[in-house]
Amino acid sequence: MKKSLILFNRVDRIGDAIVTLPFFLALKNKGIRFKVLCSPYNKWVLEPFVEVEEIKDFEFSDYSFLKLIKNIMTSLPYFLISTKNKKKDKNIIFIDLKGDFYLSEKFKNYYQIHFKSFLLNLKYSDYVFNDFYVFGSKMHLLEKYSMIFDNLDLDIEEFPNELKEHIINNHNKEIDSLINSLKDFIIIFVGNKEFRNLNIEQWKYLIENINYEGNILIIDDPSQNYLKRLKSIIKKENVIFLEKIYDLWSLMYLAMHSKLVVGIDGGGFNFLQMPTNAFEIILYTNEKVWRPFSRNKYQVIRKCKNHIIEKSITSQNLKKYIYYIDWEYKVVYEVLQEKNKNFINKIRIDLIVEEINKILSEL
Repeated sequence: MKKSLILFNRVDRIGDAIVTLPFFLALKNKGIRFKVLCSPYNKWVLEPFVEVEEIKDFEFSDYSFLKLIKNIMTSLPYFLISTKNKKKDKNIIFIDLKGDFYLSEKFKNYYQIHFKSFLLNLKYSDYVFNDFYVFGSKMHLLEKYSMIFDNLDLDIEEFPNELKEHIINNHNKEIDSLINSLKDFIIIFVGNKEFRNLNIEQWKYLIENINYEGNILIIDDPSQNYLKRLKSIIKKENVIFLEKIYDLWSLMYLAMHSKLVVGIDGGGFNFLQMPTNAFEIILYTNEKVWRPFSRNKYQVIRKCKNHIIEKSITSQNLKKYIYYIDWEYKVVYEVLQEKNKNFINKIRIDLIVEEINKILSEL
């Protein structure tokens, strides 16, 4: 593999790109020759750090019944026809980090490495690692990817120095004035897709019941409208709504200077949580895969029936917390891209607020 060019498939969204970046930087520091296949959406995240190739004719790996049927029908002949003896170009190795039929077909003449995904493995895989992509996986994304190069002893930093320097050098300088005016502050990021977000009433309760003497800065995804709605109903004196739109590098720089960031698992939050202490509320996604990366283990610090709060302290001494409901079938709603109101209403916001207040008293 050392002499081969490795093509990593990271042709998806910004959250996947920023989460995977520490892995790519660790490989780069080991002198591994590789290129990252990216989408028009996440190219800007990866391009400053690693060699990329933009794939414009790509498909998001969102699940649908029609796609499933199509994949089954195109894979059935592989039960009958052996392709093991087909010669493939081993000078280029395609490593699929997302489970992608479209790009696996596009690069079918190259040696292919996948994780466990039955139809995909049957049709394309030359080597399969013993863990699933997301659904059913028992380990963090970066731990999973490290298995590919387990002989290299990769040093994956939770918040890499290269990323930190990039943020410092490229943030909007207006953010410096904002930081000076805020002084002591925490961030609550309310942005996310509607189907995987809290209700307005839940955010209102959380914000209004946080006991913090400093400023509470509310940030939203520009494509959502939670911020305006919350501003109209929350009159707490130390709550500030950030209405001006800044790029995510600038918001990461802002987060670097905050005491704590609170938010829902998603693309924007994946950026903001990296440089500071963070409390992540995980709804439908697999908490083992998408929790903030820490080289140290997470420990359960609170459990109330199937409501779990875990904590880890990273090697950089940042405190990471996650809240989730221990219910394996919740991933169904992530697959369907559908908001389950009954599930969302079961989120213990009171439990989350109690733990956040405890965390703030100790910071």
